[in-house]
Amino acid sequence: MIKRLLMLTILLSTPSLVGADRETYSDSSLAGTYECQITTFAWPHSREEPLMQNSKGTSEVVADGAGKLSEGSMSLHCVREENEGIPCKYGLRNGSYTINPDGSGRTDGQWKFLEGGGSGWKCFDLGLPKNGMQVGVVKPGPVFMESMLATKAGARTYNVVYDQTGITISVCDRK
Repeated sequence: MIKRLLMLTILLSTPSLVGADRETYSDSSLAGTYECQITTFAWPHSREEPLMQNSKGTSEVVADGAGKLSEGSMSLHCVREENEGIPCKYGLRNGSYTINPDGSGRTDGQWKFLEGGGSGWKCFDLGLPKNGMQVGVVKPGPVFMESMLATKAGARTYNVVYDQTGITISVCDRK
């Protein structure tokens, strides 16, 4: 009984992430340049193992306030071993986003590989086209979920993408 009361107290006193700031959102909530920190994890080999971080990086994208990502750049590098290749650099080919009134939404984009890699660290074109398949030299497979959560009147977004190779999380702040 005490456990239930404690859980109920925690649930009632903790605002949910979606709508926690009680703002009403739309595509126009995201406008301007966003700087993002990206972390990518590979799925574990068994259920007893934890997720394993395999890369991290940064990106910068421009949201036009009307559902389009108009420009962007991204850099990712391997974190498994020191000096494993050079960062993979990408440029945004195209991108879009939608924001629901509660701040939840989704984003889609295609990133063109520009340079980098080596020493076993493979770079490839990244994309989330409408058919749900990534594009490029290496094709990890279908993308199962892309989701976004806007907070602080659109000044911050949290983004999650997962597919058969793992999960990618990014946190973006408007400049």
